[in-house]
Amino acid sequence: MTEPTRDAVYVEAEAKELIDDKGIMNAIEIRNTRLQPDKWRVKSLSDVSGQASWRIYKAVPKTMYFREQSEVGNQAVTVRRKIL
Repeated sequence: MTEPTRDAVYVEAEAKELIDDKGIMNAIEIRNTRLQPDKWRVKSLSDVSGQASWRIYKAVPKTMYFREQSEVGNQAVTVRRKIL
């Protein structure tokens, strides 16, 4: 058996809506660093709160795994190894 190679991370998470203004504004700042059409840009807090249709969520990790690959004999073996 060869030493496993880790080449990916899998994350199981729960989506939680951001409800505090500071957290929402931080998320807007991060989100707007990505290039995107103007129609999808969040320009202010009012775009994602109150009566607005859009909301911002954060992923709260529940479980994390490394994907490990190794060889046993002449066969490739891939497993997920829990890390959180």
